[in-house]
Amino acid sequence: MVLPVIAVPWILGGLSAAAGALGLKKGYDAKTNFDHAKLVVTSAQRDFAIASERLQKTKVNVSRSLETLGKLRLDIDSEDMQRFIAVVEQINHANHKPISLGATHVAVSAPELKEIKVSSYQATDLLKDGIGAVSSGVFIGVGASGLASSVGVVAGSTTAISGLTGVAATNATLAWLGGGSLAAGGMGMAGGTAILGGVIAGPALAIIGYSAASKSEKALTEAFEMESEIREAIEQVENGNALLVSIRERSEEMRAVISDLRARYLSVLSNAEKMVSIKLAQKGEAEAAWNQAGMITKALRKVKGAKFQDPLDFTSFSQSEKDLYSLLNLFGVALYRMIKVKILDEDGLVTTESEGSVAEARLLLKGSNSQ
Repeated sequence: MVLPVIAVPWILGGLSAAAGALGLKKGYDAKTNFDHAKLVVTSAQRDFAIASERLQKTKVNVSRSLETLGKLRLDIDSEDMQRFIAVVEQINHANHKPISLGATHVAVSAPELKEIKVSSYQATDLLKDGIGAVSSGVFIGVGASGLASSVGVVAGSTTAISGLTGVAATNATLAWLGGGSLAAGGMGMAGGTAILGGVIAGPALAIIGYSAASKSEKALTEAFEMESEIREAIEQVENGNALLVSIRERSEEMRAVISDLRARYLSVLSNAEKMVSIKLAQKGEAEAAWNQAGMITKALRKVKGAKFQDPLDFTSFSQSEKDLYSLLNLFGVALYRMIKVKILDEDGLVTTESEGSVAEARLLLKGSNSQ
């Protein structure tokens, strides 16, 4: 059918209006897509920034906690353990039988004096210029590992002992917590296999720029892909934050238990030092009297097989003195072991060893409080 000539302009005008409306809708849809894409990415980046800020706050808290624990450990190692050695070395022929704490019999271990001496001298040498002269990174390392040598410090030097404690994972975690200060000992971020390794690298996503594609549909697709990457990074950060929280909680548990053990130990140590001081005076008087005896008396001693009775010989102790010495060994050894317990394992995770040590120390304290 042939349309009337007069109808053609009307139809063409209608088609033009429809095309214009369609163009307006496409433009509106494109703007909506671009806006949505921008909102998706911006929202994800905001959540990432919040998670990262939370991680940094947790990092500061756990670093402070480990630093405090490290200072406490070194202080005990350098001072309290030397006093322990000074008392124990004065006593001869000691035996180590179980002792009763409340209704429980507790085994008493012989102290490893050589090991304790070496450790105490290292800690003393490390602190020779005072706590203020030691870097916070070293304290963090000692707090986490319990060994001064694990942070590359032996007898006050900065010699690296790379194979002594843990592997790259633990070292990377400590280096991150300590702001990289551990790297001076050659242990730093080597390997980068720690769980926190992903967290350390993760924040780089925060600076990734986002620009919408030329086509709105593609812009939206890319925005969702970008959001997925950022959400994955957020999960990494949250996992890292959870790990740091577990480290801080264990650090606080360790610090509380060590402080309680130390208080009990120092009370026993003070009494043991008084006992040894009295016996040293008695020994001096007895030796003087023995040496000043006349020839006849000395001859009679030989005939009778008499020997000098050393007041510091454990076999001559009263039962209460033997119990005091056993308590000193019990708490001295327990305290020394606690200041050496690692909080982090080779994978940078909280150790089961530290959990067990805290439980054992609490049982010991509970038993001693019931006396």
